[in-house]
Amino acid sequence: MDIKIITNPGQMEVLQVIGNGLLVEFLPEKGGDIYKICIHDNNILWESPWGIAKLGHRVDYCHTSKERWLQCYPGGWQILFPNAGERQLLSWRDAQFSW
Repeated sequence: MDIKIITNPGQMEVLQVIGNGLLVEFLPEKGGDIYKICIHDNNILWESPWGIAKLGHRVDYCHTSKERWLQCYPGGWQILFPNAGERQLLSWRDAQFSW
């Protein structure tokens, strides 16, 4: 397995994990979003044709908030890693359910 960081001017940093015919790319600046999962060079996630511009560096030609959101959406699989919002400290007891 190989792990490397890719940086291109004007784009977000990409953390790339490669091994055994699998390539996974993460966007640390977007909370660890998974941008790409390639199995033998076939990406199974959708990628936008405009790519992964650095946050806040797009020229805004949009009229609505929906258009602005889409303009900045690079594709991939959005996750909240490790969580959204303030830091949360939980123990295994916090996850138990009462039946």
